[in-house]
Amino acid sequence: MRKLIMLLPLLALLCGCAPVPAVPAETVPAVTETNAAPAEPAAQEVSCISDPGHLLTQEENAQLSAAIEELSARQMIRAALVLTQDLGGSTPEAYAAAQYAAMCGAGNDGFLVLVNDATGQDLIYTEGACRNAMTDTALPIAQATPALVEGRYADGAAALLQAAQQMPEHVFDRSGALDAEQTLALEAAAAGREKKRTVFLTKDAPEPGDGENATFLLAQYAGQLRETYDADTALVVDTVHHRCAVAGDAPDALNGEFYTIWTTGSLYEGLVHYFDAFPE
Repeated sequence: MRKLIMLLPLLALLCGCAPVPAVPAETVPAVTETNAAPAEPAAQEVSCISDPGHLLTQEENAQLSAAIEELSARQMIRAALVLTQDLGGSTPEAYAAAQYAAMCGAGNDGFLVLVNDATGQDLIYTEGACRNAMTDTALPIAQATPALVEGRYADGAAALLQAAQQMPEHVFDRSGALDAEQTLALEAAAAGREKKRTVFLTKDAPEPGDGENATFLLAQYAGQLRETYDADTALVVDTVHHRCAVAGDAPDALNGEFYTIWTTGSLYEGLVHYFDAFPE
């Protein structure tokens, strides 16, 4: 049935029609395997894949789960995969949005891949930072279509997940402080350099406990992120409490310079200065 259903969407895609389109969350909340969209479940009760029709083998499910969890941690987002044969009367867009809210939490930075065997209209639903970055979902859908038509669901899902390659590799804005144009400009400034400079903007920085120093704690967090992302330099910006910390290979005065520009000018100007402080 999918072979017939998919002909029109595939032709549309080939003609260029696209579908509708901190400490950040490093772990992906896990969905009870159901086509319904329940209230947001607790993280430990769900998984990053919902496949009630068992279109994937156990091995394929495990491999894709591992890939999604690695992707989610690396990009500091939440990602999920849903394979369904029944939309429950919803449109694909509404169904994907409800499933994303249930699996990942509405309003979080992330995306959900919907393999839709009910009508054949597969799509990639995005929110937050992913909506700004993953603007071309038509290409991965077109690339996945042949495999899905042939019933190779794991291959098709893997192709759809490649849409995440559009996410920035140096600018991690999980605070919503930058717009898409600013993020692209900063990513361009950071890309192609010999040394890797990164920035992490968050609304959920580590909170100090009794007797802990907030500045030291943020600097420690910056060091952890620098190691995790194998960066030469990492700047962490707490956009809520107006704190910042630089870890790694950086001029001693850079943290203070960035803070001054940020608080007297704008965050974007401060970030431009941060990347320009490393002429290469």
